[in-house]
Amino acid sequence: MGTKSLRWFLFTILVPPLPLIFSYHFGNNDDLWKFISSKDADILFMGVTFCVVGIGELLESATSNITMPKTFTNALMGGSIFVVIFATLLYAGISLKPSSNNDFMTYASLVLFGISIVLSTGCIALSEYKENEIVEAKLEKQSLEIKQDCGTIAMELINSTQISEDDHRKLIIQFYTRCDVPLPPGQFSKLLGAQS
Repeated sequence: MGTKSLRWFLFTILVPPLPLIFSYHFGNNDDLWKFISSKDADILFMGVTFCVVGIGELLESATSNITMPKTFTNALMGGSIFVVIFATLLYAGISLKPSSNNDFMTYASLVLFGISIVLSTGCIALSEYKENEIVEAKLEKQSLEIKQDCGTIAMELINSTQISEDDHRKLIIQFYTRCDVPLPPGQFSKLLGAQS
């Protein structure tokens, strides 16, 4: 699990249910199931929120050029959209239901909440994977550019018969500093001393 996924799990998945847990613990609630069934709407709302944020993260990372595993991406996206739609319909049903206890609504809310945690965490992990791929591609491009610059500087050094000694020293310093080539001890200070 990467840093982004870990932050997601700790601060987005574990923290929102805390008010419900404290409400049950510090309230005069003897029956856990009765308490959960009275909080169906809150549980569904959290599940929908998790899925929507996961979808947003996945869509954001889908706009870059790095290819993602299509089957896995489609499964996460489709599952999250299904949970959002079904949970929204169930939420509407809860708001219209009579005050009597409806076990189906409670079971469905808990199942959708659990599924939303799995799907949204999968979306976040996949978007993090994609972001890491983008960073690696940028670093590789920068490395290639540095190598090309080093090649250009090296060619200028080889063909440097027509330039002044001061410009030649500058090219050598640029080559050793830009290209991360180790300079023999004392050489760099000699070049700098000779340059000034």
